Amino acid sequence: MGWPQKQAVIAPLATNGKHVNGRIRNVELLGHQGKVQWTQDEAGLRIQLPAEQPGAHAFAFKIEGLDLR
Repeated sequence: MGWPQKQAVIAPLATNGKHVNGRIRNVELLGHQGKVQWTQDEAGLRIQLPAEQPGAHAFAFKIEGLDLR
């Protein structure tokens, strides 16, 4: 539940995972003013995190895509 140092990996959202039917189009870190870099591959959704935390308590990603279920 803590702040990952450089990258967050969400393994269930891998391109070959059973939880992904569509394609991820955008990822945002809520509370962060800039864009985050991300990739999706067989290992999962990899999100590069900014050096500064956007808040002190909780962190959430907004994941948008086409035909996601």
